[in-house]
Amino acid sequence: YIYVEDTVKALQALGAAYRKRLRMPVIGITGSVGKTTTREMVTAALSAGRKVTGTSGNSNGQLGVPISICEADLAAEAAVFEMGMSEPGEMPKIAAVARPDLAVVTNIGVSHIENLGSREGICREKMHITDGFGPENTAILNGEEPLLTAFRGKTVFRTVYYGTGPDNDYRAENVRVENGRTCFMVKTPKETISLSLGVPGLHNVMNALAALAAADVL
Repeated sequence: YIYVEDTVKALQALGAAYRKRLRMPVIGITGSVGKTTTREMVTAALSAGRKVTGTSGNSNGQLGVPISICEADLAAEAAVFEMGMSEPGEMPKIAAVARPDLAVVTNIGVSHIENLGSREGICREKMHITDGFGPENTAILNGEEPLLTAFRGKTVFRTVYYGTGPDNDYRAENVRVENGRTCFMVKTPKETISLSLGVPGLHNVMNALAALAAADVL
């Protein structure tokens, strides 16, 4: 047993210390909804070429993130951590522990708006996932959300956008359902590929675009 003044701060200090031992790229994923699905899709996309470690279950808060980091496989070649928040000042603490190299923001909704006051307040808090980012870092952002597209060209770090509109770096076209599968074409900065998903809905097309962008950036 180790006596500490504050168990939450102590756990975060342990997580931050263990994070220094991770030599692989670390991807942080946040957003109002879709974090877990996107995390699984990012893991699946990266697993095509790398051994991946990261969050299991729904451990994405001030306690869950440091625990997930301490459980990470040091032999992995990429780490994917889900990062959630519910109150002001929470994301900076989590980001300081996880220190992601690449961040994905799925969307800005109204979850926890009672604590953050507005969607703008939620967006500001979510974007703290990029605290410490420099020119070598990348944020992958939902290009259908004006609160996120407002960051285009205004950050020291690279921004990559995904969505269905023409201004997105990773764009879904000709979305349709065939034999129970969601099918679409993906235009990337380098090529056009055909993709089909076993899960329905345009929101999952968006999640898949984020995953493809993350894998491609790495």
